[in-house]
Amino acid sequence: MKIRSELTFRISLLNTFILQVSSNVPLIVPTGLQIASLNPFHSLIKSDLSSSFSLANFYPFESQLLDILSSWREDTDRYLFSLVPYPSSFKGKEKSSAHILKLATTFFRCYKCRDPISYPRVLMHECLINTNESDVGEKSAHVDQTRQEVEKVRRLLHVDRKTPREPRPPRNVTVTVDTVWPSLSMYLPVGMHVGKPGVTFDEESHNVARCIVEACGEDSHSISYSKMQEKDARLECLRCSRARQGKSRSRPVMSWTMAVSQLWFVDVGSRLSDFILFSRSSMSWRSIMMKPHQRSLLGG
Repeated sequence: MKIRSELTFRISLLNTFILQVSSNVPLIVPTGLQIASLNPFHSLIKSDLSSSFSLANFYPFESQLLDILSSWREDTDRYLFSLVPYPSSFKGKEKSSAHILKLATTFFRCYKCRDPISYPRVLMHECLINTNESDVGEKSAHVDQTRQEVEKVRRLLHVDRKTPREPRPPRNVTVTVDTVWPSLSMYLPVGMHVGKPGVTFDEESHNVARCIVEACGEDSHSISYSKMQEKDARLECLRCSRARQGKSRSRPVMSWTMAVSQLWFVDVGSRLSDFILFSRSSMSWRSIMMKPHQRSLLGG
């Protein structure tokens, strides 16, 4: 379809313009389709598709783009913060959304994978960037139910599935820019935005991370993800070690973030007590003694 091809081409140019204008390091920006849905870019991209269009068409709108990038980050941060059930757990202390999002215990869940996602990585998570909204699991979760309902109706009406359908009457639809535009989200990534389907707070990973952070002697309500990374905490899974006895002399040592994933993936009976923590102060391994509240967090 020529209209869709031209719109896609112009949005690809907009993506290039976004990369040129943005000074964020690491690069955290919305997708071209998101920006293209907002003016002045929306009207610019849709105007006169028969005329020549290049990157230079966007240059006069650099300041507007910078404003949009800034507001996107602020709005998306507020939305992510709204997903986090934290306020009641902070002992009455007021915490900013930026502080809570950056905590080592803040993780989000993607509809497509089981990788615990920290902030700000969730803003540019690969699954959310490289797939369109029509792929979201929450939407496809209704497919089986719908099929079952249709099959139930078929049985009630005694309709033979092999019976050919009556031909549908032709639809006289005029293809225009406005009729094509809504379908672009089926072909182009929408990316992270306010109300993004399929993104939820990962309570299981949060609970596991909280136990690991406290086992490392840190305050789970204050230490940030970046500070926890600097500690470079190392843990060993004793279950994995026992399973490898006689097969390998190596020890399955992992980072604290890998341990968060490991503790969630294994069966329900697994607990933090299955791990030992490397103490850099004594240069030795020690068992992790769980406190009562940690046991309750992990179901123990």
